[in-house]
Formats: sequence, C-alpha cells, structure tokens
Amino acid sequence: MQKKDGYNKKDLDKNKKLKDKYTIQAERDLRQNGYKIHSTIDKDIYMKFQKVAKDYAYYGPDTTVTVIDKNGKTKQNKQQVQTGSILIENKTGKVLSFVGNRDYNDGNQLNYVTQRRPNGSTMKPLLDYAPAMEKGVVQPGTPIADTSEPILFPGQSYHPGNYAGGYHGIVSARDALKNSYNIPAVKTYAKIINDNPAKQYLDKMGITTLEKGDYYHPSLSLGQPTWGDYTRGKHERICNVRQQRQFCRRLYDRQNNDK
Repeated sequence: MQKKDGYNKKDLDKNKKLKDKYTIQAERDLRQNGYKIHSTIDKDIYMKFQKVAKDYAYYGPDTTVTVIDKNGKTKQNKQQVQTGSILIENKTGKVLSFVGNRDYNDGNQLNYVTQRRPNGSTMKPLLDYAPAMEKGVVQPGTPIADTSEPILFPGQSYHPGNYAGGYHGIVSARDALKNSYNIPAVKTYAKIINDNPAKQYLDKMGITTLEKGDYYHPSLSLGQPTWGDYTRGKHERICNVRQQRQFCRRLYDRQNNDK
C-alpha cells in the first residue's frame, strides 16, 4: 500500500502517524478482502509449545490487583505470571512456533512475544561480557569478586545483589556468566561503560527501544531498561540472526494471485 503512494519502510519508521495509518489499512485489507495466508508456523511444534506452557507446574504465584472498570466500579483482578517464547529457524528467519501467553481469553489478549519487556539476564552476554572480552578487559578465566560493595559508575554508585541472595567470593567470568551472578556482571560493565557499549553493540544488534538515560544507567547491565525489548528481538540478539523474520510463506488474493 505504501509503495503505491510512494513511501518505503524507512519513511514509515520515521513517521509514527504515517505508519499507524498504513498499519490500520493493512489490517482492514487482510480482514475484508478474502486473502489466503500460508504461514511459516509448524502446527505440530506450535501445539507442543502451547501444551508445555499450559502444563508447566513452576510458574510463580498469581497476584491480585485492584482495578477500576469502565463503569467506575472497583473490582479485583487476578494476574498470572506470564510467558512468551518464539522459535525461529536461524538459516531462513522463518518463525516456526511461538507462545503468546499462558491463557488467551477475553480478559487476556496480549501477545507477550510482541510486547516490550525487560530482557533480564540475557543482557549479560550481550552488553557486559562479550564487549568486555572484545576490548580485552576480561577473559573467561578472569577472577571477579562476587562480594557486597558499592560499584562505582560515572557520577553514581550502584549496589546490586544476586537474584538468589548471598555472595560467592572470587569467581571466574566464565562461572559468573554460567551461573548468572549479578554482581560480577555489573562490575564487568563498570569497567567499559565509559566506552558506551550500549551504543557500540546494542544499537548494531537492532535494539531500538532504549531511552537516552538507559545508555548511562548501571541497571542496563542486568537487563532493566526503561521499556525493554521484544521477545522475538531477544532471540535475534542471542542467535545473531541476520535474516528478516518471516511469519508468512505465501499470500494470495481472491483470484489466487500472489501478493
């Protein structure tokens, strides 16, 4: 549609109003014009993904929150710990399967694959250890103190803890990453933050959701940006997928013409 009007993808990425306009038109076109869509999804794998998400027994406890409905009445809503996952064929970029959430229903229609969420510890190899190793600051066997102390950053200090609590003394960078210890990761990041590794590395990986303050805040080293990344994007960062994601193999109109 946008091509007919003389626009390309870059034009839409720069202009949110224009992008929203063509997104709405495309969604309306797909719903009303009788298109036949052949997706890349493998049904057998997809159904197994849904079963695993449904049957998993170790989600955290549900929480209850108080909300005000559209009529101004107060009610209690139960919220589950949610999940989102995606399986992409690295060689082709084809999306073979995904899990959007635990229980899709009228009250829960969010697809957590396409929602921005903090990427947590998956940030450690991307922003902390790999850039530091490339710069020669640390190597897999470098000893790092997993101890309780403020970690100095430009203009501030940061005092993180480990997710499971406690400290582990002197550990190698290899073991710190393997066990996902927070403190060694932050200490590694502190050694390279003046080089702005978020700009040097994350931007090149296609992470476009960072705010200005994220580039300088220590918590980014633990995957806690202001808004977060997309689940599908996290897969691409970890696997270094270069191909464009594909959900659709073929698209036909009513006359069986390729679109």
